[in-house]
Amino acid sequence: MLVPMKKALPLLAVAVSMPLLSACQPQGPVVLDAPNDNCAVHRAIFRQTESSFNEVAQGVALSAAGGVAAGLLVGALTGNTRAGLVTGLSVAAVGITATLVQANFRQLDAENRRQALLQQTIAVDKYGERVTGATQSLERLSNCRRDQVAKIRGDLRAGITPRPAAQARLDEVRSWYEGDTMLVGAFDQRLANDTRQLEESTRYVDAGAYEQERAFRPYSAILARGGSAFNGPDEGSGTAGQLAVGQTVQVTGQQGPWLQVSLGRNRTGFVRASYTARVTNSRNYVGGSEQSIRAAATDDAAELGRVANGSQYRVVGTMPGWLVLDQGPSKSFVRATALRPAQVDNSGREVVQSAATAVAARDAFSQGATGLASEARRLSLDG
Repeated sequence: MLVPMKKALPLLAVAVSMPLLSACQPQGPVVLDAPNDNCAVHRAIFRQTESSFNEVAQGVALSAAGGVAAGLLVGALTGNTRAGLVTGLSVAAVGITATLVQANFRQLDAENRRQALLQQTIAVDKYGERVTGATQSLERLSNCRRDQVAKIRGDLRAGITPRPAAQARLDEVRSWYEGDTMLVGAFDQRLANDTRQLEESTRYVDAGAYEQERAFRPYSAILARGGSAFNGPDEGSGTAGQLAVGQTVQVTGQQGPWLQVSLGRNRTGFVRASYTARVTNSRNYVGGSEQSIRAAATDDAAELGRVANGSQYRVVGTMPGWLVLDQGPSKSFVRATALRPAQVDNSGREVVQSAATAVAARDAFSQGATGLASEARRLSLDG
C-alpha cells in the first residue's frame, strides 16, 4: 500500500537528514590492546575520533538539514506538502550557496581575503600536525613490531624457544598486526576525507598554483630529525652517511615517503620525508600559545624553551605541523599551531605551498600504512 505524501514527508526528512548528521559522528573499528603487547602504546593516535568535517562541509550539511526542517514546518502548518517541499529546497539551496561563496577567496576584498588566508593557514597547520604525528607514530609502531618479530626469530635460532612455541608467538604478533592494520586504515580513511576538503579549499585560493606545487622540484631542506642517510629508499639498504639535526641538504628526488638528498662529493642518500623541513624565506611569526620549543621536530625531543605569547620568532623552514626557528648557529623546532604569521601574503602562495606539502606528507603516510599491511602478510619465522 502506498504511503500518502503528507505522511511520507517526515520519513523522507529523516532519510535525508540522518546521513548528513551521521557524517559528523566518529567512526572507527573497535580493536582491543593485548595486556602483553608492548607496542600498543603507539596505536593511541589512530584511535582519534574527532569529526573529519571541515567548516565548509559542515555548513553545507547543516544548510541541507535546515532546509528539510523548514520544509517540514511549512508543510505541517499549511497542510500543503508541495509548499513545504518547495520551501525546504529553497532554504537548503540558499544556505549551501552562501556557504560556498564564503569559501571562495577570489570574491573577497583584500582585508577579508587576508583574514581568510590566515584561517586557511591555521587549518593547514592543524592538518599538518595530524599527518606528522600519525607518521611518527606509524614509524614507531612499525619498528616496534619488527623488533618483536626479530626477538622471536632470534630466540628460535638460539634454541631458547622451540619452533611450535615460536610459531604461536608469531601468530599472536600477526593478530596484533591485523589490529594495527584496521586502526591505521580507518585513520587513513578519515584523513583522506580531510585531505579532499583541504585540497578543495586550497583550490579556491589558487588552483593553478596548487597543481604546480604538487609537482616535485628540487629544493633545500633542513633536517628536522637526525640519523642515517641510506643507500636506497629502505632502511635495509645500508648506511650512506650520518646527518645532524639542523643540517641543510639539497633534495634532488622523491620516492614515496623517501627523499633523495645530496651528501656531497657526488654522493647521494635517502632520508624519510618526515625527517625534513623545507627551507623558506625568513619570516617573522608571533607567539600565540605557550608550547615547547624543541631540539627536533618530535614531541619527545629535548625541550629548549617555551613559546612566549606575543613574542617575535624568526622562521626559516616549514614542514607539516612544525616550524623551524633560527636561533643563531643552531635551529630549533616548534609546533606550527604555537605561532601565527606576523603578516600574511595576500597572494596566497605560501598557504598553497604549505597545503601541497602537507598533502604530499599524507600521501607518504598512506603508503606507510600500506607497507604495514604488507609486512603483516609476509610474516614468517624464517624471515
